[in-house]
Parts: sequence; C-alpha cells; structure tokens
Amino acid sequence: MPVNSPNINILWSRLIIEELLRNGVEYFCLASGSRSAPLAVALSQTPQAKSFIHYDERGLGFHAVGYAAAARKPAALITTSGTAVANLFPALIEAGKKKLPLIVLTADRPPELRHTGANQTIDQVKMFGDTVRFYFDMPCPTEDIPPEVVLTTIDQAVFRARGELPGPVHINCMFREPLAPVETRRSFRQYLKPLKSWLAAGDAYTRYRRGETHLPEPVLEEILTALGGIQNGVIAVGKLSSSEDENAVLALSQQLNWPVFPDISSGLRLGHPEENIIPHFDQILLSEKFIEQLPVDGVLQVGGRMTSKRWTDLIKKKQPRHHIMVLNHPLRNDPAHTVSLRIQSGIASFCSAIIPGL
Repeated sequence: MPVNSPNINILWSRLIIEELLRNGVEYFCLASGSRSAPLAVALSQTPQAKSFIHYDERGLGFHAVGYAAAARKPAALITTSGTAVANLFPALIEAGKKKLPLIVLTADRPPELRHTGANQTIDQVKMFGDTVRFYFDMPCPTEDIPPEVVLTTIDQAVFRARGELPGPVHINCMFREPLAPVETRRSFRQYLKPLKSWLAAGDAYTRYRRGETHLPEPVLEEILTALGGIQNGVIAVGKLSSSEDENAVLALSQQLNWPVFPDISSGLRLGHPEENIIPHFDQILLSEKFIEQLPVDGVLQVGGRMTSKRWTDLIKKKQPRHHIMVLNHPLRNDPAHTVSLRIQSGIASFCSAIIPGL
C-alpha cells in the first residue's frame, strides 16, 4: 500500500480497504454518495479489490447477501449517510438469520452536524441494534488518533462477522470535508511510522485464530514460530477462571523461563513461590530507569484484561515485535493496539498444547 495520500480521509479509507483485503474480504458492494466518497476513492485506488456498483442500497444489500451465501465469504457494503443506511436493514436481517458474514461500512456526518437538521443526516449510531454482531462508531480521521486503531477495529469486525455466530457487522465512518481527494500536500510518513512492519508485510495487523477445544497444527506451528522468535519475553497474566488455568500458566512460565507479570485479578500474585513471578511488577514500572533497561521484544498475554495502566504504557513504549494474546472469547482486548497474534482458546488447553513443542 502506498504511503502517499492526498488527505487524511483518503488515507484512513485506504487503510480500511487494505485491511479488509488482508482479512480475505475481497468483494465490495458500493452505492454512490458524496459522504462516502473517501471510501469510494480508496476502493478505486485498490486494483486487487473486486467491486460491484448499484444505485439502490436495498438491492445492493441483497446482492451482498447472495454473494456471501454463494461464495461462503464475507462481502463488504459501502453506503453514504442518511436514509441510504436504513435501506440496508432488510438485507442485514436476512444475513443475521442465515448467519452470513457482511461488513457494513456506512459514511456519516461528523459530530458537529449530528442532530442539527443538516441535510442527509439521521441517527445512524447502532441503527441496526442487535441485528449486527459488532458495531463501532469510527471517529473522523485525524492524526491525533494512531493508525493502528483503524486496523485493529477492522480486524475485530471481520473476526466477529466470521465468529461462532456469523453475521453482519457495522462500522459507522464519520468524515469531515474534504470528501474528495483534495491534495493537502501533507506527508503521512511520520504518522505511519508505527505501521512499518505492517506496510512491509501482507498480513492483517492483528491475526485472529480460534482454538477453543484444540489448536490445529498450522495454528500451533504459527504460535511456536512466534515464540521462538522472541529473545526477551514477558508473560502477562490477567484474570484466570480456575486453578487449572493457574497451574497451566505456571507450568508454561517454567518451560519458557520468562518473567511473569501477574495482574491483581490473576490469582498468581500471592502464594506461589516460583522465581519467575514478579508479584509487584506494577510498582516496579514506576521506575523509568527500569523500563529503559528492560529488554522486551515479545509478550505472551493470557487471561482477562490487565488492570495496570503502567503495563499498557509499557507495551506502548516498547512496541514488542510479537504480542500474542490468548483469551477464551472473541472480544477485542487491545487498548494499546499492539496485539499481533490473537488466539481464542481456553487457557489450560492452550498451555498444554504448546508446552510439548517448546
């Protein structure tokens, strides 16, 4: 993906289209409109994307449903703002009932034009209610928001569309003027610097994998390869649901011989004599000198979310090459937007699966 874009609206739209492609979404259904122009321009600049254009949103929605049913792949829908969005509702209900994955990208007015009587403006926030499996109100493109936010949002949306209960997902994209590819002569190289590895590769930013009952051999190999590429790793442990999970994590930490940062909710902070456990890591992270000297190039995070803000600040600063997260549910748990490999699995079954390969 070229790093040069005429303005921030087009740049974010290109990130959205590119990340959808990297997640295997290659068919885009587009109904024309001015507010969705940035997405349409980005689509036109992405030759590998297949597109279908139709003037009627209701018909377009059912076309996407037909594609998802026949191809057994998710289709992406792009519409402008206002009543154009509402016309998708019948098709989304159909997709939800038939468990067909659809990625719905609707353009919307910026916050200052909501509830003001502005032309082609209706309340699009959670318009489809529980019909969709996932909803996100994408903010207006700005360099104040890291580009990783765009990518991880798309990754989560596609994962939820293909989840245990496949169906439609909705991302409501707000855009300010200019909507056309007006040249601002702004260089985005520095802004995109955190995406250096992503730009050089062809994978999605966050690769989601499932393994609730067992880890398939290719997924197991992917995990072991990532772990093998880490020289200075840390195990971060969030909330664990059972003593079986606790014992499994302890066994894994002994096998890897990595320090363990146990969250207050993990159950591992007290009563465990293992040398690898750092029970008061949160206090240690108060030291800037310690953080600077801490060599972390990889993280294995298991269990629920980490309540420590200093932990989040640490991984934001270190930007580990590998950040592997293991959770037993499909929800995103990535406030720092650093997760590179996401495994949906029971904690104990995950540990028992990978320990023999280490």
